[in-house]
Amino acid sequence: MNHSRGLHEEACMADTRSAVAASTKPKPEEPHMTGHQAYRGRQVHTSSPLELVLLAYEVLSSATHRARIAQQQKDYAAEAGHVQHALAAVTELMNGLDYDAGGTIAANLGSLYLYITRRLLAAQGSNDPAIYDEVIALVNELRSAWTELKARQERPVGSARRAGEPESARVAMAA
Repeated sequence: MNHSRGLHEEACMADTRSAVAASTKPKPEEPHMTGHQAYRGRQVHTSSPLELVLLAYEVLSSATHRARIAQQQKDYAAEAGHVQHALAAVTELMNGLDYDAGGTIAANLGSLYLYITRRLLAAQGSNDPAIYDEVIALVNELRSAWTELKARQERPVGSARRAGEPESARVAMAA
């Protein structure tokens, strides 16, 4: 595993656990936790740092998608709430970056997270669903890269690459 990615994972772990755990707490008007909230809470407390990064991307993508739907339905209050949820996920990812140890990778991720933040804010005020689509595509690309990293970590050391996977793909992800 790339050292800076490991640092990002470790740094994101505590922040993401607390943010996602907070989102699983019942609201005052909902005194009992739903099954999904209970599952998500257990998932947060038993996940690896890499799984927490993936969970943050999942939350970000899902909240952005819900904001897009709310915008189309002209439910601007719901849209604002979903954008705030998406921004909270971005903030957790940003807070997990270690710029000293992460070097260029951390700096690039930080710049990308700032760009995503700006685009979410622009989308909310624009009535242009294409901006949300852009954010969702970026997040899904990031999530895909981290999912591939997780899959490679789970493979036994020295295992052969998957059929059809070019060597360059393995080298690029390892960098």
